[in-house]
Amino acid sequence: MSARSADLLLEIGTEEIPARFLPSARRQLRALAEKHLAAASLAHGGLIVWATPRRIALLAGGVPLVQPDRAFTELGPLKTQAFDPSGAPTPAAEGFARKHSVAVSALKVVEDKKGPRMAVSGVERGRAATEVLPGVLEGVLKGFEFPRAMRWPQAPGRTFARPIRWLVALHGTKALRVAVGEVAAAPATLGRRFVHVKPLAVKSAADYLIVLKKAGILVDETERKALIRREADRLAAKAGGRVLWDEALLNEVADLVEAPAPVLGTFPREALELPQAVIVAAMQEHQRYFPVVDAEGRLLPHFITVANGVATRSVVAGNERVLKARLADARFFWTTDSKKKLEDGLTILGTVVWQANGGTMLDKAKRVERMARVLAMYYKTLKVLPGIDHEAVGRAGLLAKADLVTAMVGEFPGLQGVVGGLYAAASGESPAVIRGIAEHYRPSGPGDDIPASDEGCLVALADKVDHLAGHFRLGHAPTGTADPYGLRRAAIGIIRILAEREWRLPMPLSALLSVSASEHVDREQLAAEILRAAKATEPLPLIDLGIRKVVLAAHAFIRARLEAVFEEQGFQHDEIQAALVDFEDVLYATRRLKALVTLKMRPGFRETLLALSRVTNIVTKVEGEGGASREALDEPERELYDAHGAVAARARELAEAGDFEALYAALATLKPAIDAFFDRVLVMDPDEAVRRRRLDLLKLVEGTIRLFVDVRALAIS
Repeated sequence: MSARSADLLLEIGTEEIPARFLPSARRQLRALAEKHLAAASLAHGGLIVWATPRRIALLAGGVPLVQPDRAFTELGPLKTQAFDPSGAPTPAAEGFARKHSVAVSALKVVEDKKGPRMAVSGVERGRAATEVLPGVLEGVLKGFEFPRAMRWPQAPGRTFARPIRWLVALHGTKALRVAVGEVAAAPATLGRRFVHVKPLAVKSAADYLIVLKKAGILVDETERKALIRREADRLAAKAGGRVLWDEALLNEVADLVEAPAPVLGTFPREALELPQAVIVAAMQEHQRYFPVVDAEGRLLPHFITVANGVATRSVVAGNERVLKARLADARFFWTTDSKKKLEDGLTILGTVVWQANGGTMLDKAKRVERMARVLAMYYKTLKVLPGIDHEAVGRAGLLAKADLVTAMVGEFPGLQGVVGGLYAAASGESPAVIRGIAEHYRPSGPGDDIPASDEGCLVALADKVDHLAGHFRLGHAPTGTADPYGLRRAAIGIIRILAEREWRLPMPLSALLSVSASEHVDREQLAAEILRAAKATEPLPLIDLGIRKVVLAAHAFIRARLEAVFEEQGFQHDEIQAALVDFEDVLYATRRLKALVTLKMRPGFRETLLALSRVTNIVTKVEGEGGASREALDEPERELYDAHGAVAARARELAEAGDFEALYAALATLKPAIDAFFDRVLVMDPDEAVRRRRLDLLKLVEGTIRLFVDVRALAIS
């Protein structure tokens, strides 16, 4: 920071904001500050944003004390309108000059697309930052959007995540005039509730962090996480164990407090008789506690909780009482549910609606059963999974949702699937069935692994494909960022399982979606349509069941998600589009893309692609698969036909095997024949028959080239 600049501070003090809102608040604050500072022509030396439950803050380094001067040229009337035939200024010229406080003689003539125009040029002097910044910060304050916003009496017409109770707005040591309703900015912040009764003075933007740290408040979430992790590890080691860390939970807990104080608690040892997953869920889902385990990963009767500034014995005792009650409930649910077989839950599933107009959960269970069995049988026949028990996979699919009606999942929804596996084991189901049930929800998020077992992967694929087909049939496609039915998660789950397992789909993706979509057809409606046609003595109509529409929408959706995955992995847009040629399989699209990136670095690749592109570009609008009869071709055409015939069968074999580097090498041998063809032949011959023959030949060659990539999508420089 120089003598011509100062740090800018904005703190928005609020009632307690939910932790789930804070990551978005940090992103929004950064983007809004960048936008409004740039609009005001105010540079900065970097932005830092913070958020705690009670405050959202921005520090912009090195914001100038004065806006830079701005040169401008403003256009006025056309020259022909500014002066009459005698050369005297018209009212248009005089009014334009008067508007800018200059004489008509000071106006300049500039060229414009409409013709010569009068213009005035000058320099607009920059205003003091203290005059400009209140408007900048007002724009920032108005720009926030939250999933649920509140209104409060002291600020009519304004909304925020929670009511705003104080503001700090400083440029260096100078207070800025900013207000939200009745709350005006002042050079003072509030500390911790019930600890700091009086406001804490903030003399300058540079003093902000110092003041808060003296008050025990860590406004930086990375510091809060580091403190929680460090102190929790120390406390767990003191108890003879280590913390079972969950990064998502750590992020959430760090945003629940602004003065973190980890404490160690205990729970009754007899509770360890419950399955470990149940105890962990009781700690994490409702209480936001961290379990403590021994060196072998077994639970110890301890937990870590994080208090907000106060870590007294009474706080620990209160948390211990709550967890003891939760574990007692879990023991009751476990005992109650274990009295029945998991299969008994199917009857109740028949009374549970899956989605409005989408049947029951039992209907879904039966669909997943059929799809899982079909996938298993295909992979067994193809010798991808030669030892798979397709009957066990089908049964796992049928029972996969039975735990949804158990008391345990009703209390701990995060245990769905896991509890199903535990109850399946208690019911005497086979290990294969248990694995399929327990793992079928995975991956449940970006940080989750795919199922570890073949059975789990197959049931997960069946469930996620059914999920997509069913919701697209009901018109539940995501809009914008909203995805209430988790369709993006399902699509990415399918992509990850196929890619990480290196499984090809046993049939094209569109065919698989078609099979799944047909399972959602209203059979009674279909029967009624057939009966109506029969009674009317009409030919049996082609009844539109809406399957094609569902397949196209779901297929495009999965393709878009795969594009996003590839982009996150750092691949270029044109490479991705080229590799997704005739997309029907995740694994082969991935292999195409990786081969393409490797091949681009090899000598001669550009020249070969240019030759192939001469074929693909000219047949863009030619319909059909192409073809040619050798006898009907002339000599230059036969040379390309023969060169293509020498590699076509091999190219199809290599494409089917997924060896796209070898496929490229085969296609590269066509370059001399392609170059010679275009040098000697006019494809767009005036004779329609000749032109059609040559285009059909090139379309035939293009079909083989597309086995590699969509060359037209590549940016060849």
